[in-house]
Amino acid sequence: MFEAYLRAFSEYRPEELKIIIIDNSGFHSTENITIPYNIKLFRIPLYTPELNPAEKVWRFKGAEKMTK
Repeated sequence: MFEAYLRAFSEYRPEELKIIIIDNSGFHSTENITIPYNIKLFRIPLYTPELNPAEKVWRFKGAEKMTK
């Protein structure tokens, strides 16, 4: 599924370089997949939720839920 996403994203404006920051979840496994020429993947280090924008969303949603 991740490989299909990368392929589709690569085809959108193929002349552009796309930089994608990924965490270390199993979903983002890059073993045995082909990464398109115009996509560069950068992994954030392990145990650094402060660098993961998705973690901020979950923190916000959790705080929002607590106030209701």
